[in-house]
Amino acid sequence: MPELLFKPSMRCNAACRYCHASAERYAVDVMPEETVEILFSRIDEYLRESPGQRINFVWHGGEPALLPPSFFARVLEIQQRLCAGTHWRINHSIQSNMTALTEAHLEVLLKLGISHISTSYDPIPGIRGRSAEGGVAWEEYDRAFLDNLHLLERKGFSRAVIYVVHRRSLERPLDLYRFLLNIGGGRVLFNPVDIFGEDPHGLRITPEEYADFLGAILPAWWAERTRYPEVKPFMYHLETIVNRNPRLQCTDGGRCPETHLYVGPDGATSLCCVAADFGLVSFGSVRDRPLADLYRDSARDAILARNQTLPEGDCRGCRFWGLCHGGCPMRAFVQHGEFGRKSDRCACERRFLERYFEPLAGVRYEGCRETNAA
Repeated sequence: MPELLFKPSMRCNAACRYCHASAERYAVDVMPEETVEILFSRIDEYLRESPGQRINFVWHGGEPALLPPSFFARVLEIQQRLCAGTHWRINHSIQSNMTALTEAHLEVLLKLGISHISTSYDPIPGIRGRSAEGGVAWEEYDRAFLDNLHLLERKGFSRAVIYVVHRRSLERPLDLYRFLLNIGGGRVLFNPVDIFGEDPHGLRITPEEYADFLGAILPAWWAERTRYPEVKPFMYHLETIVNRNPRLQCTDGGRCPETHLYVGPDGATSLCCVAADFGLVSFGSVRDRPLADLYRDSARDAILARNQTLPEGDCRGCRFWGLCHGGCPMRAFVQHGEFGRKSDRCACERRFLERYFEPLAGVRYEGCRETNAA
């Protein structure tokens, strides 16, 4: 399913110490209504030309809930008007830090078909907050998050929490795991922190350290995996290696150029948020090009080509190719200056799978087939 990452604004009320996104590259603060109308006209055209297709429309940011509920309501009205025959094939979802959400937001989100919030949170003081210094600002941020967690529960919304693993996370992996299970309603996604260049707060971790962090949590999750199946990346490994039902996140699947499209507040397009944040890929503006053209842009071919070059290059002979495909191509480009190299995620995958997952699961991954471990 095509994934349209919609950033109507780069406004954000958090100052996460590891964040690399910047609003400075955008000429507009909030997407103008004219651009919203052009976008939904493009979506309607694309869906009419692709009868069997749907679009996952992801509200992203910045922090989308800093926009008033009236903005969301206006988008809904534009969609209903311009996509009269195709609106039911648009699936809305949202990522929010939840600190700015109100009951009015939740009411219009329900009208958009959204009853689940993907959020991000860190219980460690000073990592998130309304200033990079933490202190009272962190406490206010934390209080707003927890208050709105209760609001979601009262309104019947489900949630999942994304947690960014950094150096201070390494001290208490199991405590974090238990806490985040509760915060996320049993749905948690762990991701390693991405810090490219300077690391003023000392939060960078190595791939090996991230693998060991996951390894410390894995036995606890494995013992209760039927109760908490949606803990990632463990869920992906279980499904792909043990249950033989391949499921990979976008950073590992190797197919993101076929599915992803980013649209920023000024209408500029790219492959994904990382590609846009670092200015790595540009497809032009949605104001000038139909969605079908944007999804066929030749720049995508250059990224997809790594699926042929990596098995003959950096990933030659690696039995874990089918699990990571060289990692995220955008991160590989930031690290090496080209798409045809693997990212440093490889070292993490290999260490985690060989040292922790395979011995516990009793299987050995061999590409498309798995054998019982000795």
